Amino acid sequence: MQSLKYIFISLFFSLIVQTTDSQAQSHFADKADSLFNEKNYADAAVLYEELIAKHDINKKVAYQKLAYIYENKGEFSRAIYYLNEYYRLNPDEKVFDKINQMAKENSFFGYSRSDLNFFTLLIQQNSVWLILALLGIITYSFIVVFMKRAKNSIIPRSQKMSLLLGILLVMFIINFPRLYKTGIVNKKEVYVRDEPSAGAAMTNKLGEGSRVNIIGQKDIWMKLFLNRDVRYVKRTDLWIIGEE
Repeated sequence: MQSLKYIFISLFFSLIVQTTDSQAQSHFADKADSLFNEKNYADAAVLYEELIAKHDINKKVAYQKLAYIYENKGEFSRAIYYLNEYYRLNPDEKVFDKINQMAKENSFFGYSRSDLNFFTLLIQQNSVWLILALLGIITYSFIVVFMKRAKNSIIPRSQKMSLLLGILLVMFIINFPRLYKTGIVNKKEVYVRDEPSAGAAMTNKLGEGSRVNIIGQKDIWMKLFLNRDVRYVKRTDLWIIGEE
């Protein structure tokens, strides 16, 4: 009985804290919107970035407004970073075109329609439909296999493999955001190396605003797939899309 009392008290105070936090969050979000509408963009940007880092707000709207603010300030590398964040939550062709237009106007590297970029765009824009289509194929294959097994019929190897392949593809699409990320260079110039070490040979340089494909991490180094080669840059040299 005593333990139930403590559980009830804990739940009660937890609810109060959550309600208070929600009210504070709403207040700061309203304040940020007010500053934005008043064209006090510098202060609005600070509040939006604080809210993104600390609260579960409507990030899609915040990213859109931050992209607008930094584009108007002429900070195009940060603007394109927030556009990429917005695109991650809203994979729309118009946003994609806006990103590429800004990249072209500022000579940013890494925004061409390469095979990898096209593949990631296809998954981002159609992940739900791809998963539903694959689940339909998996369900059909499973029913066929189950019925043949019930009749003691021979199940062709191709049907077993197609069922397994469908399951693996669904798992791949679901986990794709964790397997593959993109990053935006946040410094005027960064060194790209062929090994994850400051003493490794420098292969080339990347300018601010460049977008790179991230395929892994080793300590403080991000592993990149760059010009069909594996390369490394420091974690601190990048804004990573999807990691506020």
